[in-house]
Amino acid sequence: MWEEVEHAVKQIRAGKSPGCDTIRPEHLKAGGLPLFKALAQRFSRYCSEKRIPAAWKKSRTILPMKKGDLESLENYRPITLLSQVYKAVTRIILNRIVGDLDMAMSREQAGVRSGYSTLNHLHVVRQLTEKCGEYRIPFCIAFVDYRKAFDPVETNAMLNAMSRYGVDSCYVDLLEELNKGCTTEIKLFNDPCQIKICKGVRQGYTISPKLFALTLEALFNDHLSALCERLRLFAHDAIEEPGETCATAD
Repeated sequence: MWEEVEHAVKQIRAGKSPGCDTIRPEHLKAGGLPLFKALAQRFSRYCSEKRIPAAWKKSRTILPMKKGDLESLENYRPITLLSQVYKAVTRIILNRIVGDLDMAMSREQAGVRSGYSTLNHLHVVRQLTEKCGEYRIPFCIAFVDYRKAFDPVETNAMLNAMSRYGVDSCYVDLLEELNKGCTTEIKLFNDPCQIKICKGVRQGYTISPKLFALTLEALFNDHLSALCERLRLFAHDAIEEPGETCATAD
């Protein structure tokens, strides 16, 4: 088990900002075998009890300015800083269930998957565009860009998708606990403000892209598979290629 912890810690990139506990990736890497064994013991207990430290449910959110008008909230990019120990634990969970998650996703999903590349989808789209233009065949294509993609994901939908596609109930329950009762602190004019997180997958959460893609997979299978004759997915984006008919949407 401690080998899993060591591997997960090595996967965390150095130089990342700490969460509320002020622990940096470098601290975990310097802890060595004694720390890895201690974390392995605690992780085993968290799995059996399906409980995690309350401190892991807390995070800090900073609001760096991108560009443009300082008065417009759209020009600020919220970045959530999570505990690095928390990230290591979620990385262990991801390493254990990544096989189940990848098997559940259709071949159309090329984002956030090892061995897949969105370049293949882009090549197909380019070829279709060129050939349809060459042979004067009517061709329509709809691009869907999900705005703030991770924020609107309902926790229950995510958990149901995991159960549906065969993820072990132990990890489903643990991830439910990891997403329950979370808060983040934002400083406005140097005054801290606690905000309760009610939905969405956590930003900076190692496993978030996979969980988002899995939830999206369930959505398409349940509601859109009959509507979309050809669909290509790019993690946070989708392209629909209608067949013989063309359709437009606002």
